[in-house]
Amino acid sequence: MVASPHWLAMKIEKWRIAGATICVLLALLLSTLLFGGTNDDSLRLLIRITAQTSVTLFLAAFGASSLRSALNTEWTTWLLRNRRYIGVSFAISHFTHLGLIFALAYWFPDPFLSESATSLFTVGGAAYVVIAAMTVTSFDGPRRWLGQRKWSLLHTIGGYFVLFIFAQSYVPKMLTAGGHSLVFGSAILLVVALRLARIYKQKFNAART
Repeated sequence: MVASPHWLAMKIEKWRIAGATICVLLALLLSTLLFGGTNDDSLRLLIRITAQTSVTLFLAAFGASSLRSALNTEWTTWLLRNRRYIGVSFAISHFTHLGLIFALAYWFPDPFLSESATSLFTVGGAAYVVIAAMTVTSFDGPRRWLGQRKWSLLHTIGGYFVLFIFAQSYVPKMLTAGGHSLVFGSAILLVVALRLARIYKQKFNAART
């Protein structure tokens, strides 16, 4: 028997989402390292996997309101209601991704460091600063301290910046690489289209009133 969205929403809410994310990541890490060993290939595989879990969680959080506006279902309502916790789960996944990159650079610096452009570390480092700031201000205390206007500005600009980082990783390779690039590139473009549609809808409704 397939569980209904309502059943899932009753079971996995708020911080349970972050807890489930941690459990899944730990299972992926342990199983990959146990069966593949602590070598270059295993770390590269885990880096790819955590990049994919990160972009999935980010798109779910970033696109929650737009998806809810376009499609009013139990699933989209659940996504919007738990957007904060999905966003924190994204941060957990992506900082795990960063930890794996550091591990690869430390244990297997060649050819990883020679293959990586300086711009990768510069832009990537800026993205992690933004993600850290957005995560900290997801909590009520820091959010109140920052103020609603600055909070909104940080999360809007920060969200689009992170979206850009993921877009330049997947969208250009959609047609040439196919596979995961096609799936995630298409998902990114869909979220962009949904956000544009929601903005247009809001402006259209405002013009009519």
